[in-house]
Amino acid sequence: MTLSSLELELDIIREIALKLRADIFGGLVQYEYSQCFPEGGCGPASDKLKLRLIGVGYEGVKYVYGWRGDSSHGWLEYKGFIIDITADQFPEFKKESVLIIKKEKSSLHKEFKPELGI
Repeated sequence: MTLSSLELELDIIREIALKLRADIFGGLVQYEYSQCFPEGGCGPASDKLKLRLIGVGYEGVKYVYGWRGDSSHGWLEYKGFIIDITADQFPEFKKESVLIIKKEKSSLHKEFKPELGI
């Protein structure tokens, strides 16, 4: 079985995201609340990932965030997929260090009322 070009892109994105997570955990990348990663800093972490992806040529990566009650959550979207570098802060994704899932298949992300992303 051969991988499609989109599957290859998503595999590369996963590797870039895993490297960023390692850099955050290792203290090489810091931002407000990075010491609590993955909790409390989904926006800055997603922004850092977006910048890395753009830096290696990925165009059309969009930061999205939404509200569920009085809590917010942020993630990236790319070609109909959600890329969530902090999904493991939620119990249903505790084992997912980097979540890449089709947008329509993520019940978690559907719970967050979207705001305008960038």
